[in-house]
Formats: sequence, C-alpha cells, structure tokens
Amino acid sequence: MEQPWPPPGPWSFPRTGGETEEESDLDVSPSSSHYSPVPDGGAQMYSHGIELACQKQKEFVKSSVACKWNLAEAQQKLGSLALHNSESLDQEHAKAQTAVSELRQREEEWRQKEEALVQRERMCLWNMDAISKDVFNKSFINQDKRKTEEEDKSQSFMQKYEQKIRHFGMLSRWDDSQRFLSDHPHLVCEETAKYLILWCFHLEAEQKGALMEQIAHQAVVMQFIMEMAKNCNVDPRGCFRLFFQKAKVSSDLVLLNEKVGQS
Repeated sequence: MEQPWPPPGPWSFPRTGGETEEESDLDVSPSSSHYSPVPDGGAQMYSHGIELACQKQKEFVKSSVACKWNLAEAQQKLGSLALHNSESLDQEHAKAQTAVSELRQREEEWRQKEEALVQRERMCLWNMDAISKDVFNKSFINQDKRKTEEEDKSQSFMQKYEQKIRHFGMLSRWDDSQRFLSDHPHLVCEETAKYLILWCFHLEAEQKGALMEQIAHQAVVMQFIMEMAKNCNVDPRGCFRLFFQKAKVSSDLVLLNEKVGQS
C-alpha cells in the first residue's frame, strides 16, 4: 500500500486515491469568480504582507522537508542494519538509531515552528478589518500593470495553466503525480509551486484544513523538485522522475522499518 512521503507532518497526511473534498469546495482557487475587488491601496498592503508570509513559509517548508528526507534515509540505514545480527554492526546500529532520534526531534521542532508561523500570519493577515480576504484574486492573479516583465510572465503562466495546476494539486498518489508531470513537463517550475502556496493561504483563511494540507503537500513536492534540480545543476524537467523514484522507495522503507520495529 502506498503511503505519503515525506513522513507524517504538518505538510503531509494519510491520503487515499482521488479527491479529498467535494467539487463544490474546490471553487476557492486564486482565480475564483466569487471575489469582489477592493481599493488598490488595500491590495498593495495585502500583497506586501502575503509576499513576506510566503517567503517565511518557503524557508520553513524547505527546512522541514529536508529534515524529513534525512529522517527517511536514516530510517533506511537503520532498517538495513536491523536485518543483520552481527555484533560487529552494533556500534554502527547505535549511531544510526541515535541519528533517527535526533532527526525525529528536529522534525518535531520544525513542526512546532510551522504551526507557530501559521498562527502568526493568520492573525497578521486575515484579521485586518480594512482588507477583505477576497482581495486574493485581485492581488495575485489580476496584478497591476506596473508589475515587472518577469512578474507579468509569471502571472500569465498561472492564468494560462491554472486548471492544470489545480489538477496536479489534487493528485494524491506518487505514480499519478509523476505521470501527470510527464504529460505536462512545462508545469515543473517555480510558478506552479507559487500558485499552490498562495492557494494554501486562501484555503487556510477559509478554514478548509484538509484540502489545504492536500494542496500544501503537492506544493512541497514541487518545491523539493526545484531544490533538487538547483543542487544538481540540472533542468528540473529532467530530474523530477528521479525524485518520485526515491520518494516511492523511501515510503516503502518507512513501512518496512515500522513493521520491523513492531515485530
């Protein structure tokens, strides 16, 4: 049975095949038609606040996912050592076990930091009486003409491929995500991750926690693919398959290690 990876945390949760919400609940995307315009001044204030929040969120997400990735590798090593009974491996086994414990503690610390960040940004951004939550559409999808050429290009991309990005955000299986990106490799980019993260902020404001976690998981996946490509100095469209291969193997190893620990 396929399980989510990275290991359970604030950005991943047990997921089954298919969608997690009714279709009517999905019409809360950044370009939904349910939103009314607000004054330009409010939009600028809101945009600045959201951009700062997204930058903080991105830093926390990267650190958290890296911690989860290292934890999965440590569990893999520990599980491999558990299959042997040689006394010569006792010391190495102890080191691996210590590493797993430390990484679990670090993962918990990042989880607490992420929760604190969500609470702070929710109070800061969504309790502003003069600015409606409905400004999301105006601020980020229909941006002002004074934006730079690069920002206009990003906006145009999100508008053009919005439905495809939303579809990717709702996928809950590694194989489905990999197959979809294979069919639409142009979606392997920063704009896709940015769209999903902004959508997450809006879903959080709407108190749609389960759907927000689903979309956030896919946002983290895309961010991690981009980070892997950057570290390897390759085009992200050429390395996303490697990411999914390793993710699926890590999920299987986590299940194996859990069974070994219970036996």
